[in-house]
Amino acid sequence: GKLLALAGARPADLERARPFLDLLCRRVVHAGPVGQGALLKLVINLPLGVYWQALAEALALGRAGGLEYT
Repeated sequence: GKLLALAGARPADLERARPFLDLLCRRVVHAGPVGQGALLKLVINLPLGVYWQALAEALALGRAGGLEYT
């Protein structure tokens, strides 16, 4: 698989780096100025983390209630 780049950069700097990024990534998203790529990654990952934690809690509840998983 290829990566998804969430890039924070000045437009001219991103265009300079784009040939390299295109080799590594399936898609490059320009999120705005420097730092915005990292912020976008946090925004995307927060609901994913909440989902995985909720799934773990649900499985623990099921196991504590006597359900068996195979």
